[in-house]
Amino acid sequence: MKILISLIFLKLSLVSDSNKLDVFGGMNHYMKFLEENCEPHCIFPESSLASYNLDLFPTNCSTVCADILIDERSNLSEYQLSHAFQNMKHLIGSLAVMSTDFKSGTFLASLESVECSTKSRLKPPVDIIENIYNPNAFTNVIKIQIEANLHEDFCITTQEMQTFITTEFASLNCRPCKICENNVNMCNDSLENLLDNCTHVNGNVMIGPENEHLVSKLKIVETIYGSLIIRSTNLTHIAFLENLKHILTFNYSVSIIIENNPQFSNLTFPNLKRIYTNSLLTAIMLNNNSDILSPNFKNCDLIHAQFKYLKTKSISLDENTCEAIQRSANNTLEGKLANHPSLGIMGFLNLIIILGAL
Repeated sequence: MKILISLIFLKLSLVSDSNKLDVFGGMNHYMKFLEENCEPHCIFPESSLASYNLDLFPTNCSTVCADILIDERSNLSEYQLSHAFQNMKHLIGSLAVMSTDFKSGTFLASLESVECSTKSRLKPPVDIIENIYNPNAFTNVIKIQIEANLHEDFCITTQEMQTFITTEFASLNCRPCKICENNVNMCNDSLENLLDNCTHVNGNVMIGPENEHLVSKLKIVETIYGSLIIRSTNLTHIAFLENLKHILTFNYSVSIIIENNPQFSNLTFPNLKRIYTNSLLTAIMLNNNSDILSPNFKNCDLIHAQFKYLKTKSISLDENTCEAIQRSANNTLEGKLANHPSLGIMGFLNLIIILGAL
């Protein structure tokens, strides 16, 4: 199986661990949970959906409680599933679709939400899958994973990707992720040739001494599907990226590279909400810029405050990870405290102030 979208929904916060099926302590507790959330006639008790039990599915219910498994043994067509699910807007339970001959998920067109106390999965047969339909059904997602060997025409639209990246998921693993090129306001050009109405850039945005005078062209860009690279310029800040909200890097590269800019001193993004990279090491790399951005505890703290979802080891200042910088700062503090066991509160606060300047 080549594509896996694992979903954990916010309903989890409303269901205690003692109510989860894997720690229920018995099926009776699980059935009680279902009965509290669905009308009795809207509960599908079977563990899998197939041609032999399709007539038992509550086709007239808008909210259905079920753990639905659809696989190669189900012997169901997309048309049959579309008819069965046409009134289902909310699913409480779980959903797994795997090892089928389906070309899309259009039979889930009516589905608006999935709420569950366990993980839900969508595993289409990606050697023939052509599209992901109705991504709004997968809101409140914790983890999304799309893996290799997709159909050659498989791509994700900017609308679908926006649904994924604006949801509070813990991680997005996309290998590979191909963005559909027929999107409105999608550009594939260099900064020199960038159109004035471009809000999505498919490819790296590279700013250097030859084109830094054109950065105003980027003021309406909202998403970069690639890396942001600012190298060897006289720029001092990135305020010109006033509408940039997302940087999504899918080719195992660093999302933000800013290096050899002697005047660059302010890394504050006005509206950046999230960056993503499938690089296993670094997401943000700053090298040889203004002394104001030197590798110290304070700068790491300021940068990490903008990207709290990133691990400190994925942020690098002059080839030092913020994880290592913070560890060194903590060791310095511990050493000073060990050498001065009778240090008063004012002395301790002075050490904290000194530490911020390290």
